[in-house]
Amino acid sequence: MLSTLYIWDKSLRGHTDTVNCLAFSSQVSYLASGSDDHLLMVWHVSSGEVACIIHTSVLILSILWDPCQCSTIIFGCDNRVAAVLSEFSGNGTFTFFFHAVLLGVKALVYCLDLDPSSGKLTLGVGPEIHITKPIAHISGSDNADDECSVHTCSLHFLMGGNKVIASYLNHGIVCWDIETHAKLWQIKPGHTHHHIRFSALSPDQQGLLVSNLSTGADLYHLGQSTQIQMYPQAPDVEQNYPLSISFLHNGNAIICGVTKGDVFIHETWTAEHQQMLEHDGDFIQVLCTGQYRQMGYIATVTAEMGSNTYIKIWSTHLCK
Repeated sequence: MLSTLYIWDKSLRGHTDTVNCLAFSSQVSYLASGSDDHLLMVWHVSSGEVACIIHTSVLILSILWDPCQCSTIIFGCDNRVAAVLSEFSGNGTFTFFFHAVLLGVKALVYCLDLDPSSGKLTLGVGPEIHITKPIAHISGSDNADDECSVHTCSLHFLMGGNKVIASYLNHGIVCWDIETHAKLWQIKPGHTHHHIRFSALSPDQQGLLVSNLSTGADLYHLGQSTQIQMYPQAPDVEQNYPLSISFLHNGNAIICGVTKGDVFIHETWTAEHQQMLEHDGDFIQVLCTGQYRQMGYIATVTAEMGSNTYIKIWSTHLCK
C-alpha cells in the first residue's frame, strides 16, 4: 500500500471548454492549462488564484515548462508552437514575450518534450517528429502512402537527448537515433487493436507506461513488446477516449484518467488499487503530476463540461 495518501486541496474554475493539457512548473509553484476555449491559464498552486490568462486564436493541444528556466512555458497549437517567456515584477505580475518556434510547416502539435542536458526540444507535428536545435525531421513511417495515418501521441527524450521515444496512434512505440534517424527498436502493443495514445517514461528510464485506448494502461520494458503489467478499467462502450497517464512516487505507482467515474492510483508492479480520487462520475481525460522536495501533487481536469469545467489539485507529504 502507499505510505501516504493524496488529499483534495482545491478546485480551480475559469475554463469554459475541454482542457487538453496540464503541466506543473518545476518547483510546482504554478500550474498551466490549455483548452479548446483558446485560453492558456497559469494558476498559483498554493492559493488557487489565476496568475495570468493568455488569449490565443488557436487551440492549445500540448504544454510543458522548461525545466531549466522556470519562467518559460512552451505550448503546442493546431498550427504553430510558441514559447511564452514570463518575468515577475515586484508586485508579482507577469510581463510576457512570445517567441514562435519556426517549423516550416503548419500542422497540429500534439506533444512536446525538452531534454534539460542538451536543451533540445522535440515536437510531434502531424506525422513528423521535429527536433530543435537544430531542426530535424523524422518520418513516422517507411511507407509514404501511410503518412496520413501517422499520428505522434507522446515524445520522450532519453538521457542526453541523443535518442527520442515516440508513441504513435497506429504504429506502436519507436525509439529513434536523432543523429542518424535510425530506428533503434520498436514496441508493438500486445492488445488486439494495436492502437495507443499517451505514454509516460518511468523515472529510471527503464519502463514505458502506455494508454491503450481500450482496456486501460499497459507497462513495457523499453525495447520489449511483452507487457510487464496491465492496469484494466471498464472501457467506454460508445467511444474510445485518449486518457493521459503518469508515474508517481519515483515510479512505484501509476495514475490514469477515466471516461466515467473516479480516478484510481495503482501500485506499479502488482496493479493493486491504492487510492481513489473522487470525481462524482465525471470524465477525466487529462491529468498531470509534480513533486518538489517532500510534497507530491496531482492535477485532474474534467472534459466535455463546458462552463462547468473544473480542475482539482491534490497534494501529499512524501515520506523520506
